[in-house]
Amino acid sequence: MKIGIIQPYVTPGDFPRNVRAIIEAYRACLDDGADLVAAPAMSLSGPEPEGLLHRSAYAREHEDALRYMALEMGKVPLIMGSVEGLDGAGHPSRRFYVLTQDSVSKLDEFPGVIDVNNIGVCLVNGRESLEEISSRVHAELILYFPEAPWSMEQTVNMVEAARRTATGFHLPVGVIRHAGGRGETVDAGSSFLIDGDGRVCGVLAPFLPDERVVNTIKPGKHSFPGAGTALNLAIKAGIRDFISKGGYAGAVLMHADTPEFRLLESLVTEAQGESPCIWESAPDLENPLNRAETANLLLLSPCHKNALFHGARPEAHYLPFGDLFGSDLKGGRPGHFRRGSEDDILHSLVDLHRSGTDLITEGYSEIDVRSCQRAVERSAWSRRQSPPLLHLYGMPVPCPLLHRFSD
Repeated sequence: MKIGIIQPYVTPGDFPRNVRAIIEAYRACLDDGADLVAAPAMSLSGPEPEGLLHRSAYAREHEDALRYMALEMGKVPLIMGSVEGLDGAGHPSRRFYVLTQDSVSKLDEFPGVIDVNNIGVCLVNGRESLEEISSRVHAELILYFPEAPWSMEQTVNMVEAARRTATGFHLPVGVIRHAGGRGETVDAGSSFLIDGDGRVCGVLAPFLPDERVVNTIKPGKHSFPGAGTALNLAIKAGIRDFISKGGYAGAVLMHADTPEFRLLESLVTEAQGESPCIWESAPDLENPLNRAETANLLLLSPCHKNALFHGARPEAHYLPFGDLFGSDLKGGRPGHFRRGSEDDILHSLVDLHRSGTDLITEGYSEIDVRSCQRAVERSAWSRRQSPPLLHLYGMPVPCPLLHRFSD
């Protein structure tokens, strides 16, 4: 059985663009011999279209897009999800659809097992866990449609849950995800399929649009991106998406002679394919924010959060890159910059909780070690005098990319 997996890059409410992206990927899967094609849970509507559902024309445009897609379908069925409008209680009405040549079958949000082209398929909505479906699995394939934004912990847990489900039922499990940005969050991509023995048969590109036909009985050598690589990709995808969907002409960076700035400049250049505009840093952040809005540019700052809290408007769009660098990115590009002895000492004292005596024994200068210890103690005393602030360290949040602060 060959399963075509579509991982489109879609925009909420932009039906012409979304239809084109899905159909092009669908045809590519047909050319590779797919028996069945699956797209994510909100392919046609785009993820989180809640703000658009109150438009009077939304439901009609959604229905017209479905009819047009049916005319473009071949004999191989396409399974996808979408938000078709508001229900009687004013909540988003989510559905799955099976599209074949000139035909659209609307399914309930929790359709259970369905017969698609003589293949029993169990559809699992993203708000269920894979372990919760045991009572209704009498199928040949399980397709899981997660909706949560990316986080490394969630990705690791999902792969392990898919393996447990696949080996428990001896069935292939496909995880179908969106790719790219979603406002202030990022969708992971990296859709994948695991065979009934728990072996990975195929993995799609992380954070990028992709499509692939995966044979459920031919496992290959596939790997998922590591934590550092995934975080780099997530930030680039988020910057690129926020610039394009926010209508910005580009990004502007505030200059700083720090490793954070050099790494941020590199990431933004890779994200948009050209070097970003760079402004000299100023003690008052109000002026750069006003200038960025006037020039229709997205302001990205290598500062830490403490610097951004003074004089900056909370609703302004910026990324406090220094916090990500200090917690999650410092190991992502080891060849991008070199750490001095003082950086190594601070890293050992603060992050590794080592004693100054151990560092002196290893050969570090006692003057440098004691100086760093005093600096850490002064910093800790200052923090205790300050009011509590929003902390991004450790990244226990759904996504590593946040463009604005909230209470």
